[in-house]
Amino acid sequence: MKSAFYKISVCILLLSLLGFMSCKEREQHVNIQLSLENSEVEGRETEQFMHLEIGPDRTWAISVEGSEDWVFVNPASGVGESMIIITTAENGSEPRTATITAMSGISSASIELTQLPIALVDVFGNTNFPNTGASRTLQIRTNLAWTASITAGNSFARLSSTASGTGNGTINVTLDPNPSGVERSANLRVAVAEQEVNLTLSQGLSTTRPEQDIPFRIELPEVRNSRWFIDHTYLALEFDTAQRHAVWVAFVFNSALRQSAVSRTDRWAYDPLIPVQYQWAFPRVVSRPSDMPSFRAAGPFDRGHIVASEDRVSSLLANHETFYISNISPQFTPFNQSGGLWYSLEGRVRAWARDFDTLYVVKGAAINRAGTRYTVQGEQRTFGGVEIIGTIPERNDVTIAKYWFMAMVGRNGDSFTGIAFWFENSQESRGPSSVLHNYAITIRQLEHKTGINFFPNLGIAFPAIYEFVETNINLSNWPLR
Repeated sequence: MKSAFYKISVCILLLSLLGFMSCKEREQHVNIQLSLENSEVEGRETEQFMHLEIGPDRTWAISVEGSEDWVFVNPASGVGESMIIITTAENGSEPRTATITAMSGISSASIELTQLPIALVDVFGNTNFPNTGASRTLQIRTNLAWTASITAGNSFARLSSTASGTGNGTINVTLDPNPSGVERSANLRVAVAEQEVNLTLSQGLSTTRPEQDIPFRIELPEVRNSRWFIDHTYLALEFDTAQRHAVWVAFVFNSALRQSAVSRTDRWAYDPLIPVQYQWAFPRVVSRPSDMPSFRAAGPFDRGHIVASEDRVSSLLANHETFYISNISPQFTPFNQSGGLWYSLEGRVRAWARDFDTLYVVKGAAINRAGTRYTVQGEQRTFGGVEIIGTIPERNDVTIAKYWFMAMVGRNGDSFTGIAFWFENSQESRGPSSVLHNYAITIRQLEHKTGINFFPNLGIAFPAIYEFVETNINLSNWPLR
């Protein structure tokens, strides 16, 4: 009896081992391949795709060795073939290397990522100028003394009084209008010790479509403080440094920018074109998106997007720019999330964008407490002057706006139509898209409420229709289907 039991036990053990070996053998044949767009990246914060190729039903997980908290992976696990976002934090010291490993069962594949240190001096910002002239604020990163100068194009390009400094800083570059019919360029030189950076400042031609140039871009309101006009790639804004808040944020929907190519990145970050001491997260050090603080210290406030994440999904950079905190403001949760009026209008705007060749959009939270003085028919008048809810001392005294707005102009060919909306930021500001027309006003009425001059470039480019677009609403052009 004992012998029989022993034989049965041995058989079971052998079968188990054979099964395990069979499973192990199958696991060893899992083919995992990793590829990076760039295996060597620069010292500033970067982001790229990593392609993971694996069987369609295989689960996988990503680990990083040697990263020292400077390589971030999203997503870190999944099933089947995937595109993974690899983000690196800024590197101010020595070259460093991390090993990124994908694992599925007992199978794995690895790839190395090397990051060089940031240059001794690094200068970045928008170096393309319109033919009508403009000013640009460029950022300098270094921990040494630096000097800046225009070494070519001095007849039309100049620096502000700040042409030198020590450590990180900004310089303001102005190019005069270019009345000629040819492109031209200037050269900006920034020198630190034995190193220098030379940037080409390019200025375009006069065009028959003036809205293509920055001062004539139809989506832009009148800029009251040109120093704090921030022109990102996929959105632009004017920033109020005292209130740690955007005055407005403007952007465009067209056939390219309506495309949905990426998902929400949740990559919260300081705005790289605004000194951090003026941003609401200061002095928090944000080395990864999860480090970004919330507004909960003041109550039930979300980190509300001005330009929605879903408005900019045509590319990774477009979506990233919506997570710069210059585009984030305290919003009551019921107002911001599903069922809230702001949420409902955001979805409707994306639907309207499909009805037009181009949709020009300005969004914002009303923070103009003092109002704006304009001369109207020879008389000084004040527009705006809004009430606010308060500020958040724990968040660098950022303003909590009581009212939020949107202004839009839709264009098909040379036909234009306009509309604006005005909402209260409150716990009770809820409703489906079917009630949005109750909050619609004319663009001119919104100008009186906010003190902001919306779409002045429409009047320059298309003066015959400007007054009608700003003072009339045809609700049939803005259906709530």
